[in-house]
Amino acid sequence: MHRELLLELHKYFTNISNPTEEEKHLLNQLIGRLPYFYITSVHRDDLLNVGLDGPSATDEQMERIADKMSDDYCEQLFHISLEIIAEYVGVPKKVTGDYVLVEFPEDTTYFEENNIGYPCHESEDNGARFVKTEDYINYFGYEPNPNQYYAIVEWPESQELMEEPDYEEHSEEVMDEKGLADFICPAYWVSVCYLKEIE
Repeated sequence: MHRELLLELHKYFTNISNPTEEEKHLLNQLIGRLPYFYITSVHRDDLLNVGLDGPSATDEQMERIADKMSDDYCEQLFHISLEIIAEYVGVPKKVTGDYVLVEFPEDTTYFEENNIGYPCHESEDNGARFVKTEDYINYFGYEPNPNQYYAIVEWPESQELMEEPDYEEHSEEVMDEKGLADFICPAYWVSVCYLKEIE
């Protein structure tokens, strides 16, 4: 169903002053569909275009064709195409705070002893570490401060980062053995606050 028709139907049912139960049900169904933007559809004429007898296909066969084509696309190309095309039209990447910088006055001993996270060499606290947000919350039992959030920026995105002004003041290059093995280098620990500023 084309989105324009969905919007028209939604407007129609919303403007009914005293809707019946069936009309309320239909309106709720429409509301549930509005967040979705439909990619395409398949028609019997499409079968004709590839040399098949489209008019002879039953509704059941057309439904099965549509389902199989959807499965094939979603399993193989959907997420790859989605990312490429969304970036092409200007949708920015989501800045996430996947890591937290833990340093004095918070005790980092637990993370060091259990080899959790990665060392931070530029902190005045020799035991400072970048740890996963969930590890931080699970251990301390509370959310970190916003300025503690860091993201890992790997190559080739790190190349773009190095073109930004003052990036060195808000980032630290990954130099430890574990980090060099886990990330595509050159990689940087970058303050999420700074990343949001340069978006």
